[in-house]
Amino acid sequence: MSAMHHDTSSDLKVVGNKLKDILEDGEKQKSVVALGGGLFEHSTKFRNCMDSTLQELLGDAYENVSVVLSNDGSGIGAAPLAASHSQYLELEES
Repeated sequence: MSAMHHDTSSDLKVVGNKLKDILEDGEKQKSVVALGGGLFEHSTKFRNCMDSTLQELLGDAYENVSVVLSNDGSGIGAAPLAASHSQYLELEES
């Protein structure tokens, strides 16, 4: 976790730029990132680190992002992803 917190490599800047590109396409729509796992659930330090890193990477776009805990398991968590992907494919075809 410490290595992640102190990462200043160009790779991190690339990730930040990609996230901004994705979020700016949402026309100020709120984006929710649901995470599962003990580290996110039980480590306040990790959650705070992730939060501050997202703020740094996204700048003003951070206001439109929420990171939440998802205790529903990977199977249920995959259902909204599959549904949104099928909607994306429909839009792409039209």
